[in-house]
Order: sequence, then C-alpha cells, then structure tokens
Amino acid sequence: MADIHFTDAQQQPLELPDTDAVQQSIAAAQNWADDNSLELSFALESDGRLYIHLGGIRLNNWLDMKFVNEGDVDSILEALDYARFEYRRSASGYGKFDR
Repeated sequence: MADIHFTDAQQQPLELPDTDAVQQSIAAAQNWADDNSLELSFALESDGRLYIHLGGIRLNNWLDMKFVNEGDVDSILEALDYARFEYRRSASGYGKFDR
C-alpha cells in the first residue's frame, strides 16, 4: 500500500479538512498509487497549487486544492494520469527535448 503525503511549502504535513469529500479524494489517490506502483505525494506551494510528486520527483503537474476539498475524483485521477505520463516521459529521457 502506497503512502500518500500532503505537505505545505515548508515540507510540513498539511492539515486537510476531515470531510467525506476529502476522504474520498485521498482514497482515490491511494488506489491510483497502488494500481500504478508509484510513491505519490502532493506539496502545497505558495501559489496555492498542489504540485504532484511521483517517485520522489516534483512534476510540473498540479491540482487545484478545491478538487480535493470537493471530492472531485474524476479531475484528480485525470491529473494523476497526466502526471504519470510526464513522469515516464522524463524517465525515458525525453524531458531534455522539452522547452
């Protein structure tokens, strides 16, 4: 079972509201990470975006915090799938061709 971490800009654990929507969002991210055998974390940056980290690598993919707070599982999974593509692309060496 993969660990899902939410941190703030200072790498401290991020306190999330204890609502059904947030728990649903976390469960969806947990299942996605388990299915893809990837370590997953989210870091809330100063611009208010949750940046996605896969396998310890910070990607340029991010989520709006409202998706987590509202339990918008479809938007979360879409962002995670796109992040997985970017992660695999950079692991294959194609990132050096990107601007």
